[in-house]
Amino acid sequence: MIGRGWTRTVMADLVRHWRHFAAASVGIVLGVAALTFFLALGFQVREILLVRVFPADHLEVAPKASDLDLFALRIDLGRDALDAAALEALARIDGVTVVYPKMRLTVPALASGGGGLLGSEMQTEIVADGIDPALVAEEVGTAFREVDGGRSAIRCTRDVDCGDDAYCGRVAGNPEGVCRPFIPVLVSPYIVELYNGAFRRAYNLPKLNPEALVGLTLADIQWMSALNIGNFLTRRTHQVANLPILVYTRE
Repeated sequence: MIGRGWTRTVMADLVRHWRHFAAASVGIVLGVAALTFFLALGFQVREILLVRVFPADHLEVAPKASDLDLFALRIDLGRDALDAAALEALARIDGVTVVYPKMRLTVPALASGGGGLLGSEMQTEIVADGIDPALVAEEVGTAFREVDGGRSAIRCTRDVDCGDDAYCGRVAGNPEGVCRPFIPVLVSPYIVELYNGAFRRAYNLPKLNPEALVGLTLADIQWMSALNIGNFLTRRTHQVANLPILVYTRE
């Protein structure tokens, strides 16, 4: 009897105040949905930051900096690189699985090309690091590999004489050259996003599809810079290689 009385009371109250009940139900549903959304967003941000952008299982080690500030200038007094002994010492530390060396490009380099893709030739400064192919072997496979310089002894007159992974490097005025291998390059997808979001708008250029960039070849690289520092850099112009761009994306 008491149970039936409570049931009739609850049902009568729901009928009498159904608008309040409906509003409370909607509020509860929206609250749970918002909580679920922000939890999923937090986990996704964590995934992007700790796995893709700053991998939690990767640690970059650099020499201890020792700088001297002199007004607006900062004078570097420390070492710029780690030697082979330092790499071996790092590899012996407990918990370290493997050590991959990295070498930064510290000479002026200017890449040109893109005429077939963007409609006109472009030039840009190159900021790059040389890495061990084993570091990204799981993501990009064998496409990114060390260049074999042994083919440079093969004489050629056309690119087809060198196969699919090399080109015929000729000196101006000489119809005969030698086969030189392409230099594979990894381009971060965040660089492509930076181009699509800001750079292209400043120069009224089309957007780029990262997947379609795989295998794209730049015209050449020259040991020179777009910076106007006297006449020193402009005298060091020399074409060295074609670069097939291999865009590295991590799903």
